[in-house]
Amino acid sequence: MGSFKKAILYLFTILLLVSLYKDLTVGTSLDTPYKVGDEEATEIEGNNEMRIYSMQVKVQNGDTVLSIVERINVDLQESLNIEKILTDFTELNPTADPKNLTAGKFYSFPVYEKGTDN
Repeated sequence: MGSFKKAILYLFTILLLVSLYKDLTVGTSLDTPYKVGDEEATEIEGNNEMRIYSMQVKVQNGDTVLSIVERINVDLQESLNIEKILTDFTELNPTADPKNLTAGKFYSFPVYEKGTDN
């Protein structure tokens, strides 16, 4: 019975060392869904020049424009206007379809301030 316990202990030690080696050499992704230097001001031209602050966010499976904007603007969830969100998203991402986001791709999402007309 003693040799069986030794074999199990050796097997466990080998698996632990292989796991540590893989983790240290290959590693795991520490990629966050937010880009570094994530907030920027974008000026939108039109009748009224307006500044929209935006954040670059990497879209995950199941994310929608509304879910990401709500996650970014936690304090303003009650006062967010869906039509304005979609309009601002389209202005920030003219080639993107707000109803069909691609997972793994970065998009600019509007960041709203308290006291502004959302």
